[in-house]
Amino acid sequence: MPAWFYGRQLRNPVYVAWGKVPHNLGSWVRGFSRAQGNDGNYYEGPYKEFSVPDDRFYFAGDHCSHLNAWMEGAIFSAHRCVQMIADRTGKGRVAGRI
Repeated sequence: MPAWFYGRQLRNPVYVAWGKVPHNLGSWVRGFSRAQGNDGNYYEGPYKEFSVPDDRFYFAGDHCSHLNAWMEGAIFSAHRCVQMIADRTGKGRVAGRI
């Protein structure tokens, strides 16, 4: 994105190539291309492990979504976690339920 797009919010952007980050083997998860089951449930198979909370710990990110490597997947996953927390605490529904 060009600098004018962000205005004052982004004054000194930093760009890093994935290959230069220590202990990082790439920019996205590989091997889950068939995550969607026959019944349309995206959270079966490998994603189920990432998607189920561990007591009070919830994990969100593109790696917890069928849209890995995309910001939309990270947002989808975060919204899902917020909804699970709302359900657990009895706070009702989150606007725009996915």
